[in-house]
Amino acid sequence: MRRLVAMALAAFSLAACSERYGNLEEREAHWRSRVATELRPGTSLAQVEAFFAENGLEHGYDGHSRTLQAIERNVAGDRLVSFSVTFACQFNSTSALVACSVSHAGTGP
Repeated sequence: MRRLVAMALAAFSLAACSERYGNLEEREAHWRSRVATELRPGTSLAQVEAFFAENGLEHGYDGHSRTLQAIERNVAGDRLVSFSVTFACQFNSTSALVACSVSHAGTGP
């Protein structure tokens, strides 16, 4: 019985890993390039918000930390883990962009 359970778990793990979708590195590189060319330091908060809205990305601004966060969900993964590209844009006291980083996050069981 234990052997059967072990074999079933191994088969499930292999199946989950074999059905991958998307290319996380490619999407992250795409956004790094776009952010570097289109969201330069000094860009207004309104322009940064418009950039994310025009690209259909969820985003929100926290005035206390002066940070706008955005996400492109489910760009890559498999049956167990889903990866998203994340953005964190910092603004100064005049709502001008200081820096915007691009990274990724994974979620799963």
